[in-house]
Amino acid sequence: MAVANEIGMRISQHGGAALIIDYGYDGPSQYSLQAIKNHQFVDIFEDVGNSDLSCMVDFAAIKHAVNTGHTKLDTCGPITQQHFLQNLFIESRLALLLQDCLDEKRAQNIISSFSRLVDSDQMGSIYK
Repeated sequence: MAVANEIGMRISQHGGAALIIDYGYDGPSQYSLQAIKNHQFVDIFEDVGNSDLSCMVDFAAIKHAVNTGHTKLDTCGPITQQHFLQNLFIESRLALLLQDCLDEKRAQNIISSFSRLVDSDQMGSIYK
């Protein structure tokens, strides 16, 4: 939280903005520390050293830290990855990629990748 507080302090003193992107919730999570291997959640003690460890960020705690000890700053979010990418016109990018794609297998891969990023039951709502 010290880094978030320092970011807030600097913005308060000098102006500016910060965009913080991570996995998490707008509050604490019971699933904070987790292990992922081959795109699946595994026990954190299973196959130690061959799984990626990750933790869910508490965005409410970050917002609190950003605003501690100085002038209060406006904060927004979190928003889902789905909404973030839609605001950046990901559908337009998908259309451009598919427009120039002549290979059906490649086109299906592009559509599948798009869906994985934005669908609510995949990465679209989990990541913020």
